[in-house]
Amino acid sequence: MSKKNNRKLRHQAHQYALRKEKEEREKQQKKIERKKQNEETLNIMKKLEIDSNRKPKAVSKLGATVSNKKTKRKGVRLRKNTVVRGIKIKDAESKKRVKEILAAEETMRDMAE
Repeated sequence: MSKKNNRKLRHQAHQYALRKEKEEREKQQKKIERKKQNEETLNIMKKLEIDSNRKPKAVSKLGATVSNKKTKRKGVRLRKNTVVRGIKIKDAESKKRVKEILAAEETMRDMAE
C-alpha cells in the first residue's frame, strides 16, 4: 500500500479533524456564554444606575454586589544607565529627580482630566 492510501493515516487524520472541530465548537460556546454574561452585567449596571463606560473591577455573578477597590500600582522601573526625560540614571540622586518629574507629570495629567 502507498502512504497516501494508508488506512491508519487516513483514520488518524479524520480523528484529528473531528477533535479540532469539537474544540472549535466548545470555544464558540464559551464565547457565546461570556457574551451573555457581559450583557447580564450591563443590564444589572443599568438597574443600579452605574455608568457603563466605567466598569467595576469585580461584579459578582449574581450581580448583588459591586465593588470598586483601588489597587496599588507598581511604580515605574528605573534601571541604572537608562535615560528618562533627558536624565541619565547613574545613582540614587538622579533616580530621585526622574521620579519627581514623572510624579509631576502624573499630577498634571490627573488635573487635566
